[in-house]
Amino acid sequence: MKSISCLFSLVTILTFLVACGENKPCVLAPQNTPMAMDNDEMSHGNRVLDPDFEGDINLWSNVEVCGEVVEGIGRNGSRGFVYRRANAEDYQILRQRITLVPGRRYQFRAWCCPAEGRESLSGCGVVLEFSRGGVYLGTQYMDSTPEEDTNWELYHTEFTAGEEGTSYSLAIFLIPGETGAFVVDNIEIVELATRWRFAQLLPWGATAQPGDELIFASIFPDIPCEEQSITLNFQRDGQSVEETQLVPQANGAMKCLLPSSWASGDYRILATLKDAQGIKRGTAELPLKVVSERRRTVEVVPNGSLLVEDNPFYPIGAFSNGHFTNTEHAEMAELGFNCSLAYPMIADWSKLEEIDDYIRELDNCQRLGLKVIFCLAYHFKKLADDLETFQKLVAPWVERVKDHPALLAYYLMDEPPADKAQLAAECRQWLNTIDPNHPVIAVFCNRMGVNDFLAGVDVVSEDIYPFATNEHSVKRQLMPLKELRGQELPLWLCAQSYDKGNVIATDHYYPTAMEILAQGVTAYISDAGGLLYWCYYHIKRAGEPERRLSEMKWAVALLKDVAPFALAEQPAEPPAWLAEAQAKDVAWRIFANGQGEYRLLVVSTDTPGRLSVELPEGLEFAGSATGLTAAGGRTLLFQGKSLPDCDIIKLQRK
Repeated sequence: MKSISCLFSLVTILTFLVACGENKPCVLAPQNTPMAMDNDEMSHGNRVLDPDFEGDINLWSNVEVCGEVVEGIGRNGSRGFVYRRANAEDYQILRQRITLVPGRRYQFRAWCCPAEGRESLSGCGVVLEFSRGGVYLGTQYMDSTPEEDTNWELYHTEFTAGEEGTSYSLAIFLIPGETGAFVVDNIEIVELATRWRFAQLLPWGATAQPGDELIFASIFPDIPCEEQSITLNFQRDGQSVEETQLVPQANGAMKCLLPSSWASGDYRILATLKDAQGIKRGTAELPLKVVSERRRTVEVVPNGSLLVEDNPFYPIGAFSNGHFTNTEHAEMAELGFNCSLAYPMIADWSKLEEIDDYIRELDNCQRLGLKVIFCLAYHFKKLADDLETFQKLVAPWVERVKDHPALLAYYLMDEPPADKAQLAAECRQWLNTIDPNHPVIAVFCNRMGVNDFLAGVDVVSEDIYPFATNEHSVKRQLMPLKELRGQELPLWLCAQSYDKGNVIATDHYYPTAMEILAQGVTAYISDAGGLLYWCYYHIKRAGEPERRLSEMKWAVALLKDVAPFALAEQPAEPPAWLAEAQAKDVAWRIFANGQGEYRLLVVSTDTPGRLSVELPEGLEFAGSATGLTAAGGRTLLFQGKSLPDCDIIKLQRK
């Protein structure tokens, strides 16, 4: 979220989340990004009813309070809808419920222009909200492209619909505090041809050694996974080496073993998708580099946690929307963070002499015990329309930093639009090639966008924030995190620590110490392999900075205590005694270190929550991190007081 390129993303998410408490969305001005559109791909009609405001206006809700239909004001002299607000305190949304098919790709377009003296479209929004089971899961925002010689701009994006049961709402509005008017016309949500998405998830970087288990992902909504037949033809020097046929699991994942007899070298995987009738429905080609021994500086394990120089490493770090100084890195280390991601790391990337300054900063991080995630997202999202441009921008920097011991990973994308998926795949493959030792990560603001980028990232990070409104629920994080891990995607959580009042015109709100801790507990419960808080500067700017920093240090210390347990080998199922627990409105998970110690994590999800369990003989209650759990005899009881109360409970064998 994170600096110049991410300021739009951060503000739109923050403004939306504030509005979400009132079931209202907000965005800032769209970005100017070229649009790629293939009309031949369109296969179904418009999902928007009365999209040109020429028919039954009653198909829209809140018409009377949002504006009116006006003759001749539309893009081609037709009718258009004028959204109007005179009172900055008034906040209304023109809405329409939209029906979409799960897993299908869609193109979203709308034309807008300023009206009645308003000079720009800043603060105007046309978005698609989505939720499931009453839980808000995100918003699909749009880029914009100005029309030459007019005031009209085309808002546009592509996206993939979510899982069964996801509901959608088209929303048109001005953000809180804005006044004026704008016209919207010609709104389209049309289905695109289904595209098979197929990628190797692990080992990361399309690299493996003989005997490795390869994990692939197959996403094709037209065919249930159990009816998909996927043939993998492994080739070397244009000749077939081996062919195998697989059927994906229900989550789209599939696995196969690389033969132990294979020689090192460059291979290609030709993949073919067929349906139950044997009809070919898709093809894909993936690179595969086979090495005699897969020893890398940073290795990604299945849940997304890492091995750094063969040592288990659970990232607990912080983003910034500014350049970290050496002093601030020292502060971060004092707070207990083990990694950092500075969004605008470099003042001027064209000045290669700044590389030496940045290397000295990496040296300082190494002394402090901080790993660094090198940010390339600004170049990917703002400056690069093709791989060659991206390479020219970042190659000199990557060549200098790739061997530094403080380097942990590359940050390629922040909430990328779907039309960047192919470029992402090319950039990730190039980065994996020039630096096979450090993975590529990216942040996604909604669950729907991830599957488009399976080939463009080594580790996924999800950043749905639960504490921007008074609806203090972790459900909006738990649901997408568990679904992404259900697909076996390596995953981190990008967690909220921001001051929402610093970004939008509302009262300041900082998540409490309990809320900060709850997000880390949620990450562990959801089997996320890493945790990055957004944003370090919001932590520092809190109204009571000393207290705020103290609370953050408290939370990070507790979360780091759990890390060795989460990184240890553990049984797949909870012990029988815990399976019999009586739970209400909580999520929980237990970790063991194999030495008779346990960490039982629990978080309230809907109400304050309650968990009661009988401890077996030989297992003792050894402490509660938050004081919300007590033991009476053999009965262990967690009792929340408010949302989202949580606890890290210590248990040990006698």
